[in-house]
Amino acid sequence: MQTKSAPIKRSEVLVRFSQEHHFGLLLCWKIRQGINNNIAPQRIAAFISFVFENELKRHFREEESLLFIKLDETNPLRDRALQEHQIISNLMATISSGDQSYDVLNEFANTLEKHIRFEERTLFNELQSQWGDAELTEPIVKHKTKPADIGETWHDKFWLSNNHLSENKITPVAMEWEEGAVKGFSAKKLLMRENGAMKLVKVAPSSSYPEHIHPDKTEFAYVVKGTPRFVVGKDEFLAIPDEFYIFPTNTKHAIINTTDSDCVLLIGSIKD
Repeated sequence: MQTKSAPIKRSEVLVRFSQEHHFGLLLCWKIRQGINNNIAPQRIAAFISFVFENELKRHFREEESLLFIKLDETNPLRDRALQEHQIISNLMATISSGDQSYDVLNEFANTLEKHIRFEERTLFNELQSQWGDAELTEPIVKHKTKPADIGETWHDKFWLSNNHLSENKITPVAMEWEEGAVKGFSAKKLLMRENGAMKLVKVAPSSSYPEHIHPDKTEFAYVVKGTPRFVVGKDEFLAIPDEFYIFPTNTKHAIINTTDSDCVLLIGSIKD
């Protein structure tokens, strides 16, 4: 039987770059959504240009000046990363010059996604294997900006359409976060039924949902992202991703985020 190798835990030094990669993958998804929904290519191109000028250029520059220099100039992985940065920049120049066909836009998305996957699966692991956290401290000191999806500030959200919701398929990434009754909590309602519900819940930094009970239902939470604290009855847990918690009927429980990053939970309920 073939055994799977354990995933490499990402160094804290590289986490912020990886978080920005997540937003890069979202950009690729939004481009493809636009193409699939026959959105005018000029609208998609304008969005790509906005993200490239306000986010990707800086991201590339900081990777090159803070991370790539940690690898020897003869390292083929460093050479490949630099070449791919240039290819992506050249594609952006092509789009800016007026060639905004679906083929070019799709090529940009495919090239960017392939590059991000290479960095996450290969290049960053190479950096970790050659340099410990101490040697990589300088980049994390300089890379202080809290990652944020600048694409969400764009005025023309062409990637949102009724296609994200159907009877049997839901695409949460295409849904907007709805502010909840408690400050710092927002949700994407995935399934709402008389006998239960399921939703994605985002908990902002330094936010808490005070202790409360549900007299007629059991609630449960799966941790998608972050390290929230759960209070369940007399017990308190520091949760991590991929853990599952149950809040029984008539049991006091609370959700607390004391970190400086968002926590994301998949929360459901079943009526007793």
